[in-house]
Amino acid sequence: MTIRNPKQLPIEWNTRLMEKPHKFHVIISKYSDEDDARNTYDLPRGHFPHIESIANKYKAIQYWNPELRLPNLERRYVKRLEDAKEFLCGSNPFAISFLEHGDCEDIQQGDESWLSVDELSEFINSNQGNVWMFWNSGCKSWHFGNNLVKKTDKILMMDARHKKKDPKRGFTDPEQGFEFYDGYNDEERRLRNMKTISDWDLIFNEIYAEKVKQGETFSTRLVRQIAINSGVSPEELDHVQGVPS
Repeated sequence: MTIRNPKQLPIEWNTRLMEKPHKFHVIISKYSDEDDARNTYDLPRGHFPHIESIANKYKAIQYWNPELRLPNLERRYVKRLEDAKEFLCGSNPFAISFLEHGDCEDIQQGDESWLSVDELSEFINSNQGNVWMFWNSGCKSWHFGNNLVKKTDKILMMDARHKKKDPKRGFTDPEQGFEFYDGYNDEERRLRNMKTISDWDLIFNEIYAEKVKQGETFSTRLVRQIAINSGVSPEELDHVQGVPS
């Protein structure tokens, strides 16, 4: 299952969502670390809400699947994807975020070099496991995402929604500083804020709720409540073992 936009996420189960992810969130940007990002004057305003939203997905897996014994998520800022090989040790990270510029076939790295879609897919395919979340906030990311999923099926969820200039509605690619904000043009982005990030939370929870309805055993009240909030009736959960009433 690979999706570009939360609204495209089908409410169906993919067994790979139950596989144990790696503990790293790899952030490819010009910043050397989190402190460097916090101390810069031109940091996109959605930068830290973005990486926190990814951390929340990881925490949800820790909570719902305690038997996986997941360590805490670690954020690693790197200038080049190649730099991540040393600590990934042959496994794909939980998440990859590219926070620089983009094009249809290439994506910019933190040192201003460009990585081709072939090079990125080769990196992902050569590693073990899946990339749970891939985030490309740059221009033409919609086209880059299309090309990437043709070359790898190891990305479970993707946000790559910026297309190009639309003469009727203005730019769909983001103005610098509004990479994570939603809208058809930059004025709308300023008004709509980061709705896509909120959508991730809602839809991600729904697919877990559907699995509860199908009979998967969980042992937390939280999952039951999420299922009910998502439209599953309490009666439909009565037969599910391991879910407290």
